[in-house]
Amino acid sequence: MMPYETIDIKDQLPVHKTKRWKRRKKIKRIIIHTTGSDNQSPFKTARYHINAPNHISKTGCAGLCYHDYIVKAGEVYLCNDYWLSTWHVGSWNKTSIGVVMAFDGDNEAPGALQYAVMLEHVTNLCLQFKVLPKMVRGHREAPGMVTLLGKGSKKYKSVCPGMAINLDIMRDHITKNVQSALAAEGLYDGEIDGLFGKKSLKAWELYYV
Repeated sequence: MMPYETIDIKDQLPVHKTKRWKRRKKIKRIIIHTTGSDNQSPFKTARYHINAPNHISKTGCAGLCYHDYIVKAGEVYLCNDYWLSTWHVGSWNKTSIGVVMAFDGDNEAPGALQYAVMLEHVTNLCLQFKVLPKMVRGHREAPGMVTLLGKGSKKYKSVCPGMAINLDIMRDHITKNVQSALAAEGLYDGEIDGLFGKKSLKAWELYYV
């Protein structure tokens, strides 16, 4: 397991003068994002989100729209209570945790450390909230973000979290991380192969007993 630091800044970030996020009862997905620029910080992005207009809301958002913010140096900033429904992924907002990496997803890949920390952190979130690895998605996979062009090809309305990230390979890594965690608990004795079959599912359910 890769060690990393989580820094709670929930109460330090700027928020909208009147708007507040609503609470929710379910978490089903974890959505991966990019800020679209490497010249960002949680405070800078929060100010952009609450000011109007922006690409999310014409009247501004309640606060920073992501729950976790991962910078290039590898620190993870906790920016919102996970049980708050923020605006980061359209119709999936009510059931999704938003994790963002600060990098220019249009033109580059995330740094190796930043990406590795994201994989580790998302693995921990999967285990904490009982989110199956297959339910970790990139923003571009959300409803309304994909246009089918025929013969299995797709056109994405957004490249987020960056086309340099192969989302299937990302999920494979997270699945292997979960399998390894279950094996370390003595619950799983199968292959660490990224295939979440019957053995993995049985161990997964035992983890929550």
